[in-house]
Amino acid sequence: MFMTCLKLKKPETWKDGWRCDLAVNQVLFLQIEIANEYMKRYNMSIEEFNELDEKYAISEFIEDAYEPLHLTGNEGILNEIQEYINEQKH
Repeated sequence: MFMTCLKLKKPETWKDGWRCDLAVNQVLFLQIEIANEYMKRYNMSIEEFNELDEKYAISEFIEDAYEPLHLTGNEGILNEIQEYINEQKH
């Protein structure tokens, strides 16, 4: 299986903040899958989604909430992300 190495924002959990394992692949897969679903749902380009992600840290939200989110299903995750964005706006 292909393994991915990512620099995590929580370096205290791993030496120098680097982590290469299946858990990272699972988080990355979910981030990509949900980004694609979000863009389809809201008819967005990748550039528009990237701007939204930079403004509201959607990828970090998925990473932080991975454990409960990955059990929710894509529709539920999309709803959670929209609620998260709406909360950030207020």
